[in-house]
Amino acid sequence: MHWKKITTPTKEYCNKVINYVSDDFILVKIGRDYLLTEIQRYDKEYIFNHKNVKDLTNKLSVPATLELVKRSDGIIASDSSIMCYGSIIDKPMFIMLSDKNKEYYKNYNTTIFTHLRCFGRDNVVYEDWQNTDQESINNFLKLL
Repeated sequence: MHWKKITTPTKEYCNKVINYVSDDFILVKIGRDYLLTEIQRYDKEYIFNHKNVKDLTNKLSVPATLELVKRSDGIIASDSSIMCYGSIIDKPMFIMLSDKNKEYYKNYNTTIFTHLRCFGRDNVVYEDWQNTDQESINNFLKLL
């Protein structure tokens, strides 16, 4: 059976997560300016009007991105290379999962090694998009 993974959170979901994080934190948005699963553009659809969100989309090289992640206190990411890199350098992470892929992630111990490495740690909080709430984010913030 084949299905297309949905790994890019909606803007509404991202706004919810941003609002759960306290104003004591600076959030840095990184990545490329397009969605792989939709024709929408990040520069139009994923602009966050929040004083604590700094947008560095399309402004960092790969080495600069890795250095930023290395210097960060923690990572909030969906299924991405940043998530994998964060697991390699043992960063606290909040991983945002699509509720459409719940069964895939629910059985991560029997899926590919990358997910076992990323999810099977004490410093990782993961939650599907439907169930993320203030408590989920607070559990992540306690790791920082």
